[in-house]
Amino acid sequence: MKLSVENLGPIKQGDFELNDLTILVGPNNSGKTYLVTALCAVLDRDWLKNIEESHFTTLVNKIVDQNYKISINEFNINMQNIINTGMAIKLQISSYFGSQMLRNCKVEVSENEYLYSFSDIGISLEEDTCLFPEGKNSLFTRLYLAIHYLFVKSHTISTSERQGISLFYKELYQTRFDLVDILQKSGDLSELISRSSKLSQITSKNLSAYLNLDDQPIIEPNNYVINILKSIIGGEIKKHLYQDIRYYTDDLELSMHEVSSSIRSFVDIYLFLTRKKREPNELLIIDEPESHLTLDNQRVLARLLVAMVNDGIKVLISTHSDFLVKEVNNLILLHGIKNKDGFLRDHPNYTDKDQIDPEHVSLYEFGGGTITKCKVTKRGVESPFIDKALTDLFKTTSDLDYLLEEQEYEGDIS
Repeated sequence: MKLSVENLGPIKQGDFELNDLTILVGPNNSGKTYLVTALCAVLDRDWLKNIEESHFTTLVNKIVDQNYKISINEFNINMQNIINTGMAIKLQISSYFGSQMLRNCKVEVSENEYLYSFSDIGISLEEDTCLFPEGKNSLFTRLYLAIHYLFVKSHTISTSERQGISLFYKELYQTRFDLVDILQKSGDLSELISRSSKLSQITSKNLSAYLNLDDQPIIEPNNYVINILKSIIGGEIKKHLYQDIRYYTDDLELSMHEVSSSIRSFVDIYLFLTRKKREPNELLIIDEPESHLTLDNQRVLARLLVAMVNDGIKVLISTHSDFLVKEVNNLILLHGIKNKDGFLRDHPNYTDKDQIDPEHVSLYEFGGGTITKCKVTKRGVESPFIDKALTDLFKTTSDLDYLLEEQEYEGDIS
């Protein structure tokens, strides 16, 4: 999926396309959160409610006239027109940002993965032609489902507020029942609204995922993936009864009030891996996943992200961690090594699973009102923003060390 945006917060103009692992870097307040918010609005299923059967009239007539055959290119163009000319996505994005912020904003969506899910809705493909077979479902239903599968991906957002959400999960759970009780007893919406928190759409989605945990079955996660996460937090996270999430080690059972911020920051990711039923091309969005981690654990985090991607989860992160990006580079380099035995023997913290194809990685730099796609090769990511920060740091250290040595040398002479 590709987004093209103009005048979105600090972003004057830029293009962005999802990859299996997509990394957003840049200075504070450069537009990373704005883009993630716009993406979540586009991916949200709610905007489908604004699609009506009348939007498909031209396309349906064309398909019928051509004996239920239409070229994929025609299909794509018509789908794009339906979405862009209708107010569906515009209304959805407005609900995430507010109309004032979007006064001069433009967001366009395009999709390059039109082929991946057609079989899921009973549409077969013959080279450059898609055939709509006869069946009990109407063409409108099939086209509606096509939009759902092609433009709406299942996604989970882990916001920077995730630590507070996990910390007050029990209280939030109780508050939901209190609000429902108020509505049932009085029917007074004004009191209900006055006691409701005003949260951003993204934070509300993050919160909703916590409050609906009881609807999610416990699943068997990929052992390699979950074991990397356990190594970062030093234990396990589980739902305890109906009103609590707890942290477990071999010797301890702790509530979220009793654990460190680094553990709380991974609660929703842990629950995503152990309680969320996987959908095709699942997208996990994480804002600053390196928060509260040591430099060593930031490197382990890079292995976790790559392991999730290799397990079929698409991952999008925004980060300020030079070490995380550099470790992703190492895993790209490891992918290009044909005989890894010697390296793995000398570096026991790695396995042959800790690698990623550079074609599956994209990195975008934000700054100066633009979005720049960085070059990714078998030697890693070329990120001027990350490289400059590290170069400046090491140069400053080197200059100071030289001045200190010069000072000590002059002192010895005198």
